[in-house]
Order: sequence, then C-alpha cells, then structure tokens
Amino acid sequence: MKSGLRRKAKTITLRAFTTRFILLCVLPLFLLALCLAAAHVYTLQTRQAREMRAQAHNVMQAVDRDLSARISALQVLAGSPLIDDPPRLEDFYKEARGFRAHFTGHVILADMDTRMVFNTRVPFGTQLPLLPVPKGFAAAPFVMETGKPAVGDMFPGPIAREPLVAIVVPVTHAGKIQALLLSIVGTAQYQALLDDLAIPEGYCVTLVDSKKAGMAHRNMSDGEKTDGDTDPGKKITVTSSVSHWEIVLDVSSRDYFRPVYMAGAGLLMAVVLVVSASIIGGRLMGEKLVRFVASLTGKQPSGTFSERIAEIEKVRSVLDKAARDRELSMERYRLLFENMNEGFVLHEIIMDDQARPVDFCLLEINPAAEHLTGLQRSEVIGRRVSQMGTEPFWIDHYVNVVRSGEPVRLQEYSEVLRKWFDLFVFQPKQGYCATVFFDITDRVKLESQIRQTQKMEAVGTLAGGVAHDYNNMLSVIIGYTQIAMDKTEPSGQLHADLMEVMNAAERSVDITRQLLAFARKQTIAPKVLDLNDTVDGMLKMLRRLISEEIDLAWQPDCRVWPVHMDRSQIDQLLVNLCVNARDAIEGGGKLIIETKNATLDAAYCSEHPGACPGDFVMLAVSDDGCGMDRQTLDNIFEPFFTTKELGRGTGLGLSTVYGIVKQNNGFVDVSSEQGKGTTFRIYLPRHQGTVEEMSPGKGELF
Repeated sequence: MKSGLRRKAKTITLRAFTTRFILLCVLPLFLLALCLAAAHVYTLQTRQAREMRAQAHNVMQAVDRDLSARISALQVLAGSPLIDDPPRLEDFYKEARGFRAHFTGHVILADMDTRMVFNTRVPFGTQLPLLPVPKGFAAAPFVMETGKPAVGDMFPGPIAREPLVAIVVPVTHAGKIQALLLSIVGTAQYQALLDDLAIPEGYCVTLVDSKKAGMAHRNMSDGEKTDGDTDPGKKITVTSSVSHWEIVLDVSSRDYFRPVYMAGAGLLMAVVLVVSASIIGGRLMGEKLVRFVASLTGKQPSGTFSERIAEIEKVRSVLDKAARDRELSMERYRLLFENMNEGFVLHEIIMDDQARPVDFCLLEINPAAEHLTGLQRSEVIGRRVSQMGTEPFWIDHYVNVVRSGEPVRLQEYSEVLRKWFDLFVFQPKQGYCATVFFDITDRVKLESQIRQTQKMEAVGTLAGGVAHDYNNMLSVIIGYTQIAMDKTEPSGQLHADLMEVMNAAERSVDITRQLLAFARKQTIAPKVLDLNDTVDGMLKMLRRLISEEIDLAWQPDCRVWPVHMDRSQIDQLLVNLCVNARDAIEGGGKLIIETKNATLDAAYCSEHPGACPGDFVMLAVSDDGCGMDRQTLDNIFEPFFTTKELGRGTGLGLSTVYGIVKQNNGFVDVSSEQGKGTTFRIYLPRHQGTVEEMSPGKGELF
C-alpha cells in the first residue's frame, strides 16, 4: 500500500517550481499595483475637486475685495460733514464726483423715501425719479431696515438698459439713518475683473446674483456642458461674504476626467511594464538557479572532484561570511567609539602583591575624551594615571569600582578644567576599568539659575502678602496717630512723641511700598514714554543725589524705541541704582547712564536666563566702584540683603528694581568684577505705540 502511494506521488522539476514561485510572488504585487492605481485615480479626482473649490474661492475673494473697497469708499464719503449742510450739498455733489475718478460707477444720494437727491451722472439740480427696484434682493430697503451696507441684485439701467448693480450704505446722523448713498456699477466691471483673473483651462466661471441671474461669465473650456450633468465634482458654488452673490464654477466631463484618464492609463502601463519585467527577470534568475542547483546535485560530468569542490565552496562561503560580519561589526564599533559625544577612557588595573589596585595604565581614549579633557592620545596612551597629574577623585572612583565590583554613576566638578562631569565607571572585564563621561556644566548652571528664579518667585509671593497685611496695620497706626496729634498742642511733648511715631510709620510705609514693588503688586499707571526724555528730566535730581566727587555721564542713544510703563517706576529704578553706585564708589569716580535699542536673539537668551528674544530698550547704569563677588551677585535681588553698614540701607533697593522690571515684562543683566566696577543693564520691551506728551512737572522727583 505504501509503495503504491509512493508510485502515485507526482514529481516536479526545479524549473517548474521556480516558475510557480515567481507567479505566486508577482500575482499579489500585480493586485497591489492595481489597488494603488485605483487609489491614485481617486486621489487625482479629489485633488481636482479641491483645486476647483480653491479656484472658485479665489474668484469670489477677488469680487469681494472689489465690493469691500467700494463699500469702504462710500462709507468714507457718507461721513462727509457737507452732507448734513443743505446749502453745501452741491459741494458734496462735487466731492461725490471725485469718487468716480477712483471707482467706475455713478454716485446717487437718495432720501428715506428712495427719491434721488442727485446723481453724479447728470448735472446737480436735475429733477430725478425714485430709485429703481430690482427683481430679487433690493439693497436700499435692506439698508433702511438694518442700517448695514448692502449689495443688491442686477437690474437694467433706466436709459441704456445695461445691466447694473447698486451698492448702498447708510448716511447717519446722531445714530439715525438720514439718507442713502449708492454707487451704481455696471456688471461689465465684474466681467473685466473675471477676464483679468488667471483661470485654468477647462474651467467655466459665472458670477450670479441671489436670483441666479448671470452677471459675468468666462468660459475657458473648449467643450460643451451637457444637460442633466449633476456630478457634484464638476460644479462648485461659493457664496460671497459681502453680498448675496455667488460664483458658480463648471468643468465639462471631458475636461474633468481627462487628467484622471491620462494618469490612470500611464499608471496602468507602468504596472504592466514592471510586472512583465519582474516575470522576465525572475525567469532568467530561475534559469541560473536551476543550473547552479543542477551542478550541486551532480548533473555535471561524473567524478568526485566536483563534489569535493562543492563542499569546500560551501564551507568557504560560510567562513567568508563570518569574516565579513566580524569586520563589519568591528567597523561599526570603531565608528561609534570615534564619533560618540561622550568621552570614553579604558584603563588596565595595576595590582600590588596583595592584589590591591594601586595604579591604572591608560590603554585607550576616544576623540570626545580628548576634547573634553585636553589630553592628547599620542601622549597619554601607555602612561600611568599617577604620572599624569590626574585629579584624585578620578583614581578614587576607579579604586572603589575595582574593590566593590559594582558600577558607579555620579557627578564631579573638575577644578583644573572648571567643568562639571557626569561619570559612569565600570569594569568591562576582569583586570580593566572603563569610564564614560560627558560635560554637564551648562546643565548644572541652568539648574542653579532655575532654582534661583524659583526662590525669588517664592520670596516675592511671601513679601507681597506680608507687605499687604503690614500696610493695612500701618494705615490704622497712621490714622490714629494723626487723630491724636490733632488733639494735642503742637508745642507739647506728647505732640513731639506722636510726630516720631508718625515718622517711623511713614518710613515703614516706604518699606512696604518697596516690598510691593519687588512682589510686582505695586499700583501703576503705565504710559508710552521716551526713555531718553524721562532720564533727562531726572539728571538734575540725580546729580544732587550723588556726591560732587562722582562724575555723572549721560550717554543716550539718538533714537530709542518707546516703552510702556509708569514714569514713577523709571524714577525709582534710577534712584536705587544711582544710590547703590554712589555707595560703591570710594572717593571720586565715574557713574555712566546710557540707553540704546537692543534686538536679542535665541543665542543670547540661551546664555542669559530670564531673557526672551525680541526688541528691547536697554537702560544701563555703570560705575567704577568696588564691584561684587559671585556670592554677592547671587543674592543682590533678595529682600533685606545688604552689604552696607547697619543704618545705611534696608536691603530693598535692588529688590525694588527687580520687581519693577519683572512687572513690566523685562529682565535685568548684571556684570561685576571686584575692584573694577558694576554694570546693571535693564531691558524693557519695545512698545509699538507713539510717545505720550509729558504733563508739566513730570520727569523730576521731589
């Protein structure tokens, strides 16, 4: 029974098998190509319909722009003071004739009974009839009812019977409609507008009014539209946003389907060619495969030599592939090693007699490590770490990893390189130690700056809340002190004691005002200001404020942009900065106030936290005083922080500066060097408005 089954088994040649295999592979590809062709045809149809709608919208927008321009011009004309003065109505008639010089069409003034007062087409004073009423939408009644401009439907002219349209706007006085102002335009104007537009070949564009009467038409198709053609893809209607008009765009069936048919035919031909080439190529490759397999299966001249060669070639091909894979893998690792952004250093561990790590010999270093540390590969390979002057923390981490056998991830600061590094130290295998590291200096600085900003925000919130409560209690103290003073003799001791209480309360009010300024809760009245004018008005008072031994230099930019802020806040900024500069200068010195325009880009803002790109007006106050160290710079804007002697300052001056600048969406940049001086640069956002006039007395503090 089994032998019978074996005799019935059908054998197939390798050539027949490869043929079937090729057909099975090509058939799904052929079906997929047909599906892609159908999808492409559908995409073309969709794009054609989208282009038609976009073209119709463009034409409608062109018509709407013309109507809007005429309506705007009529509204300007309707606002003329001549229209309300009957003796000067003829002057208004002449002014209306000027409308015709800029816009084609005549201007008609009609009363509320729709009787024409004048028509620029005829001489002034001519007796005129009522306004014609078009069939369909009439603009004049709509305007009298709603008070809004309107565009009417097409109507025949009373004389030449040419098609016209009316554009109507109301003439109002004291909120009431007194008359109507019309512009009568021939539809030939819109025919010319359609003729000037770029309409693709095959499109037919028609401008119709609300009753579907054609006002202008342009046919770019060489075919005829058939009756009953209701395909929505061949007809697009777009309604005007200004009037009741519509744009109807038609495309004949032949023009609509022509690109689709051409693309489909081309795509089908390409599919047939590709499938045919695939079958032929696969057939040829199958013939080669048949001959190769035939040689492997012994269909060659008899003998054992060819069999041995076949086996050797098979083994050699496997070995060649393994060698190529190994070379490729080595090349990949080499490219990774040389082009990675992280530094990589490999050491061999040097042990003492007790198998304890005592030193490390550098075996390999990549280009990134050379760049980050300044070492040269040719100079350090083979050298011991102890001989290279390496900072101790590197060796300590290597020793800890070798002793524990566990990898370590940590951050360290290099005093020599002045950089922060993120380190990952591990043992790739026994007897070796490797380190992967990268520079995180910028990230550490940014995190520190973010923490400082958050601290200032938190302190500002606390200071603002305390200042409000404190200010409420001070109001009560000042009020009751004033009442008590009114009840005492001015010459009495009690009155003098109450005066001291009043002075202390007023000084406390000043402190709360500075706290509110720091917390950005100060009540302000911003105006558009010229910074040069404001600073110039302060110079006289500032010169009295600082010592005569200090030279005050005013260096304004010739044309600074306007800023929008409270003038008194600028006064506060200047006073606080100049007082600090005065106190920092010992003996004689120089204080410079300057202004200039500044446009900041993203590169500048990345290096200055708190800054944002844009146009700013910079106000700088510089001195050549004692300067500040880094620790002082980190705390100068904190409330009540001061380096002055007891009694010389409250520590709120720079806090007030910080709060005022932040309240006006600006930022402060401070640069200082001990023994050389300090520069405060305040960046205030540019305002696009015009500078407001300064009332008398402003610009100087008393």
